[in-house]
Amino acid sequence: MGFRVQRLELSALGLSQLDAAIEYMQQDLAVAKSLGDAAGECRAHGNLGAAYFQPGLLATRSPPTGTSSCWP
Repeated sequence: MGFRVQRLELSALGLSQLDAAIEYMQQDLAVAKSLGDAAGECRAHGNLGAAYFQPGLLATRSPPTGTSSCWP
């Protein structure tokens, strides 16, 4: 499932459909967390960070907050 969601998020991001890409990335993160997949969780956080740094997006919304095991 994670691989399919990741392909959808990257496709949406490539098509500049940021809202759809972020939704897929959040789904990817939820799946990784539910499976206890630390590497998948870190990848999903990285992808979300990349999406939020797309030009103009941070001006219109705030990135999510929370905890992660990806960094101390």
